[in-house]
Amino acid sequence: MKTGTKSLLFGGHQFLLHPFCVGLAWVGLYRRFPNPKEAICILIHDWGYWGKPNIDGPEGEDHPKWAAAWAS
Repeated sequence: MKTGTKSLLFGGHQFLLHPFCVGLAWVGLYRRFPNPKEAICILIHDWGYWGKPNIDGPEGEDHPKWAAAWAS
């Protein structure tokens, strides 16, 4: 299993816990809940790590491009 996938399943970018924490930070920072598009972006912003061999190298740095393309 590649590092990016492990991070999404078990690590710091865990697909359920990380978006929840980002959502809490959003509410704390902006004092409002995210609108539906912002909520989708919060949910999927790290899903681009899936299948990546690393999270800090050139492949991992491109992880937001998948979510940006999908959200637009």
